[in-house]
Amino acid sequence: MDAGAGRVAGYGVSLALHVAAAVVGFGATFTYPVLQLVGERGDRRHLGFALGAILAISRFVAIPAALVVVRRGRARSHRAAGLDRAASAFHPTLRALVHAG
Repeated sequence: MDAGAGRVAGYGVSLALHVAAAVVGFGATFTYPVLQLVGERGDRRHLGFALGAILAISRFVAIPAALVVVRRGRARSHRAAGLDRAASAFHPTLRALVHAG
């Protein structure tokens, strides 16, 4: 396998990771209104569970997926522009997401 074929395969893996993280991470946030409605319309004791589930989805699914999306997107754009990896590692958007989580 030559270097060009390896780069093409690496690009495909990077793109697949980027898209999968976006679909899974941001798609999970569409459950928030449903969880909130179920918690509010049912017994009031269910509201705490619903809000806890929303917080868990944010912490363990949405924020990590956002980090993967930003990291993969920055790495892909830096590679396409011919920049080094160190420049993409400490991007301000990535720092903001880390502090938000």
